[in-house]
Amino acid sequence: MKYRKFFMISLLTAVPFLLWSASALAQWNVIYENDGNVTYMDDDSLRIVEILDFGRTRQLTMTNIQEILSANSCSEPSTLYVRSRPVYHYICRDSIQVFLADGSAGPLQFGGICTEKKDCDAMENFVKEYLKKPD
Repeated sequence: MKYRKFFMISLLTAVPFLLWSASALAQWNVIYENDGNVTYMDDDSLRIVEILDFGRTRQLTMTNIQEILSANSCSEPSTLYVRSRPVYHYICRDSIQVFLADGSAGPLQFGGICTEKKDCDAMENFVKEYLKKPD
């Protein structure tokens, strides 16, 4: 009986988390796709994030992309980790935010405009959830 109660409590606490995880990317829909590059839009806020898959399309390395971002007056990156893989966050002119991660097929660049903290947080959360899903 004691284990049954524990199991039920565990199940009740896990269900909301699983529902949140499953729906975290659900509000983001693909609005454009071309040659491995995908543009997503959040239906509620109309935020847009574009993912450029350099591994499939342009054969650029992480170093090449970092040099390009630096040459275009982007900030020194801060680093966050998703599944123990580093994700580099650059702030560029005109309120453009860029996240750079090494995907399974090569570098992935996530880019979008964020002028308010809530937009930047939403974009960062999108990147984290996107990178957590299986390749």
